[in-house]
Amino acid sequence: MWRHQLTIALRALRRDRGYALLNGIGLAIALACCLLVGLFARAEGEVDAYHPDVDRLRAVWADLHWGPESRPDLTTPEPLAEALAEHTAVGAATSVWSVGLQAVRVDGREGVQEANLRVASEGWFDVFQPGLRRGDPDRLLREPGVVLREQAARDLFGPGDPVGRTLTLETWRDTLEVAVTGVIADPPGRTVVLDGLDGLISPASLPADRQPSWFSASAGTFVRLAPGATDADLDSAWADIVATHYSESDDPPAFGAVPLASLHLSELSRADGFRGSLASLRLLGLVAAFVLLLGVINYVNLATARAARRAREVGVRHAVGSGRARLAGQFLAEAVVLAVGSGIAALGLAVVLRPGFNALFGADLAAGDLDLPFVLSALALAAATGLLAGLYPAAVLSGIRPVAALRGTLTGGRPTRGRLRQGLVVVQLVVAVGLLAGTGAVLRQIAFARASDPGYDADRLVAVDLEDARLGAQWQSALDAVRARPEVEAAAATNAYPTRTGSFYTAPIGGARPVEAASFRVLDGEPDYLEVLGARVVAGRLPDGRSSDRDRAVVLNETAVRELGWGRPRDVVGTTFEFNQSELVVVGVVADQHVVSFREPIDAMMVTAGDPFSGGFSSGYSTILLRLGPGGLGDGLAAIRDALASLDPTAHPEIVFLDERVAALYDDERRLGRVLAAFAGVAILIACLGLFGLAAYTAERRTKEIGVRRVLGATVAQIVALLTREIVALVALASILAVPAAAWVMHRWLEGFAYRASLPPGLFALAVALALAFALLAVGGQALRAASRTPASTLRTD
Repeated sequence: MWRHQLTIALRALRRDRGYALLNGIGLAIALACCLLVGLFARAEGEVDAYHPDVDRLRAVWADLHWGPESRPDLTTPEPLAEALAEHTAVGAATSVWSVGLQAVRVDGREGVQEANLRVASEGWFDVFQPGLRRGDPDRLLREPGVVLREQAARDLFGPGDPVGRTLTLETWRDTLEVAVTGVIADPPGRTVVLDGLDGLISPASLPADRQPSWFSASAGTFVRLAPGATDADLDSAWADIVATHYSESDDPPAFGAVPLASLHLSELSRADGFRGSLASLRLLGLVAAFVLLLGVINYVNLATARAARRAREVGVRHAVGSGRARLAGQFLAEAVVLAVGSGIAALGLAVVLRPGFNALFGADLAAGDLDLPFVLSALALAAATGLLAGLYPAAVLSGIRPVAALRGTLTGGRPTRGRLRQGLVVVQLVVAVGLLAGTGAVLRQIAFARASDPGYDADRLVAVDLEDARLGAQWQSALDAVRARPEVEAAAATNAYPTRTGSFYTAPIGGARPVEAASFRVLDGEPDYLEVLGARVVAGRLPDGRSSDRDRAVVLNETAVRELGWGRPRDVVGTTFEFNQSELVVVGVVADQHVVSFREPIDAMMVTAGDPFSGGFSSGYSTILLRLGPGGLGDGLAAIRDALASLDPTAHPEIVFLDERVAALYDDERRLGRVLAAFAGVAILIACLGLFGLAAYTAERRTKEIGVRRVLGATVAQIVALLTREIVALVALASILAVPAAAWVMHRWLEGFAYRASLPPGLFALAVALALAFALLAVGGQALRAASRTPASTLRTD
């Protein structure tokens, strides 16, 4: 029976190719969107899922209660793993931390190699149990040496066995000579723990005078629970560790753990963009479901609109003995066949669109991800979609009365079915208008952030990372070399600048104007740092090169003045106060600066001329902030590199334009805007396909009416207006429903910004106008074609 129904379904679809093509394209596009989102969601859920017994692995977090921004973080005290390993709930524990690696040389040769190496305690192999390719498992990470991943070993040493060969590691503190003691397999799946990690250095390779501290967070800690142990058992370990290593006066930290398999999608991952964000996955899933709904709506509308055309077929089938259930099964079979065919096309579309999807979402989907289980799941989704889409049309078509069908008195279905089609079209237009309005709101917020005054001049402002160039210890020489170049207008050394914010300090203020507790974001730099930055002076002056400024001078921003309650900015200038065991004097007040994203409010900021909290600025700076001259920017960048190369020919500093770094703060918003725009385009396309089909059906059904109206004197314009006024009314109704909902959603989204744009009515009017324009384009051609036919050709059959 199924074979018979399949044959009939294929014949019916072949007989009405236009209908099948419109429906098939709509379903294929909708299914392709769902497949790509599903592929992305599967990839996100599989991160770090390949480890043996992954359900027993935990990543440890700590909250060391540092200032008002304190929150749980994956950086923990280095000795934590050793203490955890002694607890009965823990089968194994390991810690991983950076050694401040700045250069890698192979076998003592000249030339710097790229490699990301970190230190790992010996429990690493017990926790993660990676595949071992070379080396003695009883010696790895217990004796001096480095363990490399397979790919890193090939990159550094080429083919052959690298065990026994040496690497020279230059760190910010020491130069280490280490031998390769082993090679481990590359991760077989996506990973956060090993992402970008090329190898592990044994702690025994480090200088013996290191003093790991319980009061600093520098390491990542991971544990493997003992067999039968639970997270509740692990809770007692945190209490024991806090009681043993901290006192109440230390403001003891909080510790906890999260399953490694769910780490990537937890708030602890701090991933960028759509990757590592459960909320983003839910948003994408919701939007993909709406897009699929649009495809289903198209099928329902077009199938029910064709009821009158298939009435005689239904009547004949009833007459020869087909029951309603068998007819409904036949029409469901047509829907499933069409949907499965669309699913196959959607798989091809997914392959074609995968690179664009990766670029849009920052994903790394590979062609191999479309494996057999996924293909089968895709076809199952397509079949389920076909069943869902075909249920109502099957019920309508199989319920046609045979007598009316054979007499030809069936005209087009009940009025309620027409209203249903109109309602479904309204749903499509609501989704389209809402996505268009959301796209406009996101783009407006981005434009607002870019147009707002940041409080400094970012034009031609460049930051040079000295640590990246291994020049941190020579910052003064590097600064002098850069200043000497004629292409450089001004330069200063600093440890913090906009987008790379300083540390938070919270302490009471003493002196003539005491404050019980004050918090400042502290940016430290050379005295002329603010002048290079282009900060606007509100009161007082900027620091200069005098020694008193280097030792004591600070500049506050307007927010700091307000929060301190010391009066007007000019009243604050000259105030001497004690803060963080240092005696400071306010020499000036500058305008507020947006040093972080507009999502965060402007903090009270203190800019120092040197580093008064550590006894002067001799501790060094990590960055040179400079402003290039108005000439060629390319020549200026080359001049910077030449100046630093004169100090170290192997130096390759990271050089960034500050305006680009500021723009990067809004990458998530831009990505969201592109995603909404893409889905809005898909929604409009699918809706227009449906409207095009309905317009063609309407024009065909009203052919004789159009001929009569033309004979009675109606113009082409009047006929087109008659055939399109319904779509105008539907767009108007959809707008009434979509605009308030979109406005509410986008206002909620904007609440996440401390500084946000308004949403004027014109923004929503533009979204409505675009939806109307696309809808009219979809139906206008059919209406014009029908209205332009001569009355004789439409009435000759009567």
